[in-house]
Amino acid sequence: MKKLIIFIILAMLVGCSSDKSPIDYDDPWTYSDNWYGVAQLIYPGPDDAPLFDSAAILDLTLDEKGNYYYSAYDIPRVPIPVVINEFKGKFYIFSESIKFIPEITDRPPRKPYILEGTYGFQLQGTQMTLKQILHPDSWPEIHTITLTQIDEGYVLFDQ
Repeated sequence: MKKLIIFIILAMLVGCSSDKSPIDYDDPWTYSDNWYGVAQLIYPGPDDAPLFDSAAILDLTLDEKGNYYYSAYDIPRVPIPVVINEFKGKFYIFSESIKFIPEITDRPPRKPYILEGTYGFQLQGTQMTLKQILHPDSWPEIHTITLTQIDEGYVLFDQ
């Protein structure tokens, strides 16, 4: 009985911390929608020269149950056939960040369209910006994603 009471108290403490727990999915939520946009990655290259990479996010869907799904493709430097990549997983909202946890963990080397890890975010109307800085104490990698809500009937591209 004593262990049960301690467990309940610990669960309440962890659950009440605004920066430690995900959002309450019972409430209507602003971010659950379909989004499209661009991901940009800046990272150190040879001789510490910055390298830039980018990807187009065709559809990022966030739902009230904490699931995410998105399709994206690299924006190539030369005209080549593009491969559309699809990912899904869970996401959690904290007071100042969004954490994405992909379903598949065995992946090729990091690509700009992989929404893996924790991102700080800002929401302004129909625009959302996600920003992740890796290795801030050395040469940082900066991953910035700018998204816009998809209006109903919006056509992303014609084939």
